[in-house]
This record gives sequence, structure tokens and C-alpha cells, in this order.
Amino acid sequence: IAPYILPNGIVSNNVLKDFDAYPNPVTEKLNIRIPDAIADKKFSIQLSDITGRILLQKEFENQTSTLQYNVSNLNSGIYFLSISCDGNEIVRKVVKQ
Repeated sequence: IAPYILPNGIVSNNVLKDFDAYPNPVTEKLNIRIPDAIADKKFSIQLSDITGRILLQKEFENQTSTLQYNVSNLNSGIYFLSISCDGNEIVRKVVKQ
């Protein structure tokens, strides 16, 4: 599988390119769309703030469709949501209003 280069320069595997977080910006509930290509694999999701502090880290296996997290308790600002699978990682910037 060919590498996929994100606008921020992070190189990732195409298998993760369909990972998405919406709505963005978010106020209360953040939806995380899991790529079909990894639905039957073990993967992890991590949410960190702009300083790199990890706020959420969770592992999944055989998870399909969309996950939802309540982020209403987070301060307004920029956060980074990453998904990792089989040594590949992709990161999305999430803005909390």
C-alpha cells in the first residue's frame, strides 16, 4: 500500500486515510469514523492537547462504524486525535469551541 502524506507532513498508510473526526469544530459530541479497512484489526485512538498531554487513550478490536465521545468538558482550543494500527498512524487536528 502506497504511503499517504498528510498536509502536516506525517506519512501514513492509505489504510488509515478514511479516519475522520466530525463535526470540526466541535462543541459537545465528537464522532470518530473508523476506516472499514481496520474494522477487524486491533487499533488505538489517542486525544492529546497542544502541549502533547494525553487526555484519552483507548484500544479497540473488531470495532466498526463510528465512535462518539463527549468533549464538552474540554477547554476551548486545539487538540490532536490520532489513530494507530499495525505501526501506522494518522493524526487529525480537532478544534473545540
